[in-house]
Amino acid sequence: MLITDDDTLVAQDEIGLSEPAFRRFAQAAGTLVTVRPAAPPESLEAVRAKIHGRTLSQAEIGAIITDLAHYRYSDMEIAAFLIGTASFITNPNFCKFEYFCEGPSTQRWRVLPVGQHSA
Repeated sequence: MLITDDDTLVAQDEIGLSEPAFRRFAQAAGTLVTVRPAAPPESLEAVRAKIHGRTLSQAEIGAIITDLAHYRYSDMEIAAFLIGTASFITNPNFCKFEYFCEGPSTQRWRVLPVGQHSA
């Protein structure tokens, strides 16, 4: 999100979106909207637990990946997830995430435990 007070970009009663955000919005330019802060995704509790050093279950990791794939995390929340995951590996194995796209709007993630020396 970029907040600006430059009236040459958008009027006071307008919202400007990046091109990727506008495509996800999938509405015509000029559409009236109501804006409110997004509720944090429920899986963010698992991210907090990981930051505190807890090993996450496969279900928790799956919930995080699903929320990431559906754009439910802010940039700050994504950074917290990446830092928490990279900083607190709790055993000799780590999780490898494989992404599979089954169709234009369906995304599925598979979580596999992989040894440290795996490709």
